[in-house]
Amino acid sequence: MKKILFLLALLLLYMISEQKDRRRLVKSRQGYQQAMRRLLLQTARARILEETSDDQIFQYFPISDILYCSYFDADGSLHEELLSHYMEDERYCEELHPDFKQLYRCMLQSALQKSIRTSLEYLTRSGLGGDYEWRRITLRSIANRQGQITHVLGRVENIHALARQRDLAFEKASRDSLTGILNKTALYEQVSQMLQSDIGVGYALLMIDLDNFKCINDTCGHPAGDKMLVLIAHLLQRVFSADDVIGRFGGDEFMVFMRDVTEQNVQNQINIFLHLLEKRRLKLPINLTCSVGYYYGKTLAFSLDVFLTRADQAMYLAKQDGKNGYRSWEEYNANHP
Repeated sequence: MKKILFLLALLLLYMISEQKDRRRLVKSRQGYQQAMRRLLLQTARARILEETSDDQIFQYFPISDILYCSYFDADGSLHEELLSHYMEDERYCEELHPDFKQLYRCMLQSALQKSIRTSLEYLTRSGLGGDYEWRRITLRSIANRQGQITHVLGRVENIHALARQRDLAFEKASRDSLTGILNKTALYEQVSQMLQSDIGVGYALLMIDLDNFKCINDTCGHPAGDKMLVLIAHLLQRVFSADDVIGRFGGDEFMVFMRDVTEQNVQNQINIFLHLLEKRRLKLPINLTCSVGYYYGKTLAFSLDVFLTRADQAMYLAKQDGKNGYRSWEEYNANHP
């Protein structure tokens, strides 16, 4: 009887074990089928994306240092490339603009260290020896259970037209609608950025104000006054260099910021401006003159607002002294200790 019970117990244990093995096998098969379905779905998605997009699709394999990429050209033909020694030979740098090589390199290195999703906008040549165009790369690195990056997936979009529109919109927003030179907001931003960097051995901020401008508007009309403002803007652009920041501060006031200059340079440029304005005035039915005030310094000891105040004080001293001339803040300070 004991032997029978013992055999029955062994049979029961065998049946339980067999049932567990069957369950494991079913689960294993189900897991395998699910994994295959996910793989097929991802492959189908990648193929659909590849066939319906102008973007360049790529996959990088770090272990073999091989990059596979594919894209459709203008006539709808599929092009596929396999690039070996991609990271070792820095093949990604061949067509990149020099300003973006280090950024691009750091992005790739970060993607190979841990699983991340990142993107970068950069300039690269459109073809061998072609012009630089804007691109956006978006990539995701995938790691195994041990944390090792096994592959990097991504795409490259041509965003040159979008970037151009964005630049034009920014340019339009920073320009004075009448004169085409920088507006007050853009002046503040650009000069503030310059003051935070090395601006050379000397700098100057000039304030230029049209004399009797209200009288010109009242007697000749606003269209004539607008023409005078445009004329002043053109003369300033003609006299001062492309490195100088020139803008309309508001109303009939203009501003110029010069850097890496001597005070003699500043005075020479102001004299040239006033001389050219005098020559144009003789040909105009309007008595157009300007008063100019400037602040010159060699150290960045004050804020931009202090520079503006001092240049403005010098400009009003020029007006008090008869207009149609220029004065420095040092002269103003000597009279107002």
